[in-house]
Amino acid sequence: ARAEEALRSMSLQDAMFRRLAGFSKGMRQRVKLAQAFVHDPDVILLDEPLTGCDPIARRQITQRIRALGEAGKAILVSSHVLYEVQALTPEIVLIYRGQVLAEGNVYRIRELIDQHPHHVRVACDRPRDLARELIRESHVVRVEFDGDASLTIETRNPDALYDILPKIALGTGIKVSELGSPDNNLEAVFAYLTGEETRS
Repeated sequence: ARAEEALRSMSLQDAMFRRLAGFSKGMRQRVKLAQAFVHDPDVILLDEPLTGCDPIARRQITQRIRALGEAGKAILVSSHVLYEVQALTPEIVLIYRGQVLAEGNVYRIRELIDQHPHHVRVACDRPRDLARELIRESHVVRVEFDGDASLTIETRNPDALYDILPKIALGTGIKVSELGSPDNNLEAVFAYLTGEETRS
């Protein structure tokens, strides 16, 4: 009964009597996860649980891991694919060459390295007009255009930038359709703390 319940939780009920040899990589990963929690453990250790999975399997596995965590299980996930870790949890321990570089909430860790310039990407209808306004700000280091509809701003003070952007947009009538920072993620944290670029 527990085996059937575990397989159903991973959407494998239709394949439970098939041989594993005929399973795809994503299906085998889901079977491994079902094996990991079939006995209802309090602590679950997972190493690269999303390796080789298609988008559907990734979503199912991510949802199941998050559900187990919300149910009170302690889950430790080891992965070098940083965006996958960030999709599972904001709480991280970053280990590099055997040394703990940082631990805690990824956004708080990101605040520790705010002395580095941040990059903010803005999509809008008049990027050149926006650049003309922003370049007057003392915290803006440089502006780079990404085509005709967006620009990337390098700033020493992202909070000041986020504060001034709406004022500029409202004052000039510039329509901003997208705003985001490529630095506000685990890959950026890793790159800043180690001095190395990450590879997916």
